[in-house]
Amino acid sequence: MSGKNDKFLFDSSLLYNLDFSQCVCAFNPAVTPERPGDGLVMRPLQIHDYDKGYLDLLSQLTVVGEITRSRFQDQFGAMKKAANHFVVVIEDVTVGKIISSATLLIEHKFIHRASQRGRVEDVVVHEGHRGKQLAKLMLESLRLLSIELGCYKLTLECDEKMRPFYEKFGFKLGSTLFLQLRFFE
Repeated sequence: MSGKNDKFLFDSSLLYNLDFSQCVCAFNPAVTPERPGDGLVMRPLQIHDYDKGYLDLLSQLTVVGEITRSRFQDQFGAMKKAANHFVVVIEDVTVGKIISSATLLIEHKFIHRASQRGRVEDVVVHEGHRGKQLAKLMLESLRLLSIELGCYKLTLECDEKMRPFYEKFGFKLGSTLFLQLRFFE
């Protein structure tokens, strides 16, 4: 059965039904997923975002590499099928470009009564749109979404310079070390 949400990575009602009265940060002026700002639309990633500069936006965060339309569509399909990737974007509809993105990745666990852990990944706002509360809106939305999805905790990795920003949302430095083993850039 197909419906209007088929083009999205996940059901958009999950995003629009979040209870923003539970925010830990204040927004001035007020913004929500339904009203992120003039000319802006916040929504789940969709397959057509390849043509709206999504990969160019991600390149402001890290190395993306060459990704063909076909590879993008295959990856989108795999993420949609896995049903544990919640990529949220903000589109500037006046120019048809994606200007912000953040990902909530859900790990299913046996620990904590077979609960779930949420991981925030790939938070980025286009350099021309920073200072408009967009990262704050994205992070608060992912925090609320992780609660809605039943996560027992939410984690993220960040540069030390970003730590004060994330601490505003209640994130604290944990007692464990983060180690990595890279296989390629």
